[in-house]
Amino acid sequence: MNTTKGQMPEKKEPKNIHELFACWQDDGQRDHELDWGKAAGKEL
Repeated sequence: MNTTKGQMPEKKEPKNIHELFACWQDDGQRDHELDWGKAAGKEL
């Protein structure tokens, strides 16, 4: 891709999970703290 002025540079693909979530802002919630409700239908 051409990176001349006015064009976006090529996106860098993450090489690992740490790079993938490097800019992730933690909201402090964990899945065990959320109310997922009862399983219904074919969920189990």
